[in-house]
Amino acid sequence: METRKNILSTSKADLKDSLRQITGKLHNFIALGLFIIGMATRIIAAGQTGALWSILGELGSFIAAVIAIPFIYERFLKTEDRQVFLSDLDDLLDTKLSMILRPTGKNPIVHEEGRLTVPQKVDFFKDAEKEVVELATAARSFVAYFESRPYREFKQPVVELLKRGVNFTVLVLDPQCPVAVTYADDFDEEDLLNKIERSIEGLLKLQEEFANAGYRGKFQVFRYSQLPSCYLLDLLHK
Repeated sequence: METRKNILSTSKADLKDSLRQITGKLHNFIALGLFIIGMATRIIAAGQTGALWSILGELGSFIAAVIAIPFIYERFLKTEDRQVFLSDLDDLLDTKLSMILRPTGKNPIVHEEGRLTVPQKVDFFKDAEKEVVELATAARSFVAYFESRPYREFKQPVVELLKRGVNFTVLVLDPQCPVAVTYADDFDEEDLLNKIERSIEGLLKLQEEFANAGYRGKFQVFRYSQLPSCYLLDLLHK
């Protein structure tokens, strides 16, 4: 059954990739076609007289300059510029971090794409020696890892850390502080504060569950009132 699910997942992923490629080629064809049509209309109309030809010439310029060219820029040039920028940023961070952390012998990894997947997160903290610090805004996804994911996928690795005496600390935005209200307004999330409250309730239940289990490590939940500017997962070593 598990193998069949994996095959189905792989097939769906391949289908999505194929659709993206087809859609991308179609967009490219449309943009190029509009540019050619617009320029051709403009050139033909330039050698003609009359109000109709003047309108067609302006329309051709509009199609080529306002519709086709911005699309081509967004599709090709801007994408390439973004990739070059990310590559340069990655190289710069690697150089700076290696210079800073060279005496410690650590090898930092920067994930510029954003939040780690669950397997990546577990692989990151599984070898912690002293403490794992999870800094989040609402912690909705983090709580869901415990509530909706299979036990062995996320909760079990956390329990194994606690059994080894490693502390697990979770920092969540205090929903009662002014910063939280402003944050919710800025992102137009009317129910965000209630969602944070529910996340804290779930985290406190986990804290009580782990405390009652008598693990050597502590699972602790704290609130903060100063909004962080990034998502952060860190390890504290001896």
